[in-house]
This record gives sequence, C-alpha cells and structure tokens, in this order.
Amino acid sequence: MKPLDAWQVDLRGTSLIEASAGTGKTHTLTTLYLRLLVESDLLPSQILVVTYTEAATAELRTRVRERIQQAIRAGERESGEVDDEALRELAVRARRRAEK
Repeated sequence: MKPLDAWQVDLRGTSLIEASAGTGKTHTLTTLYLRLLVESDLLPSQILVVTYTEAATAELRTRVRERIQQAIRAGERESGEVDDEALRELAVRARRRAEK
C-alpha cells in the first residue's frame, strides 16, 4: 500500500483516513483542511472533520489552528526560510487570491 500524500488527495467527495497511532493522521487532516479552505474556497462551517473522542476533537481543533498559523507565516517568509515548500506555495496562492 502506498503512503497517502495530503497534497495530492482529490478534495472532491468524502475521504476516510484510517491508520495506526503515530502515523501522521492529524498532520494529514490539518493539511487537507487547509487545502479545502484555500483551494476549494470553503468556509470552516462547510468542512466536517469527525474523530472519535472529545479529547481527539480538542487536539484536532488546536492542530488545525496551528496549521493555519503556519500557512500564514509561510506566506510572509522568503522561500529559503520555509521547511514545507508545498505549504509556502499554498500560502502564496491564498495571498494572491485575497489581493484580487
């Protein structure tokens, strides 16, 4: 089975992400959430992310906010200062879109 690349997942329709602990599910979900905000121009109220416990929901909520903040910072930096080039590109596209 090939690993899931959150930057390549089709954003249309419904997706199920199932994996063992410590495999990067939360990072994948936060990347998909960010892509939905920027690439699909959805509002947070239009995106449904489901997890199984209140603690996991609270953690995911925090991590989504952190990921959005990372994207904002990535859009403000020079490309040499950003570890995640795909995140920087997404942030730059979002900034350009907002300026129009």
